[in-house]
Amino acid sequence: MTMRTCPAFDAATHKPVDQWLEKTAADGTAFLEQVVVPKDAADIAADRAAACVRLSAGVTVWLDSVAAERQYDGIHALVGYVTSANAAWKAEAQAGIAWRDGVWSALPAIQAEIMDGTRPVPTLEALKAELPQIAWPP
Repeated sequence: MTMRTCPAFDAATHKPVDQWLEKTAADGTAFLEQVVVPKDAADIAADRAAACVRLSAGVTVWLDSVAAERQYDGIHALVGYVTSANAAWKAEAQAGIAWRDGVWSALPAIQAEIMDGTRPVPTLEALKAELPQIAWPP
């Protein structure tokens, strides 16, 4: 059996294709090496779009997890208390609405910068750090 290898490459700018080159190692061993080619504009745009989808999903989980810290089932449950007769729950719901709206208002500009290539794709943790943070009522 002939060994197959793939050379190291930057996945942000290159991709392996289903093409193999016959090579010979320094010790004379024959092997097949996968061909790696530069990504075209469509590949890069698809990668950026997929990253934006992943970040949006991560933000959704973050919103839910922060609401869960206050024993709500998620952000939707939290904001549902906005008409509550319980003043504490109502205040938390209002804080949740303001926070959720701030987060979702800020995200499209960040995603636009990712899509046009003017900023790299951040980690979810870095993104969360730059988005608005919830201000729970006292």
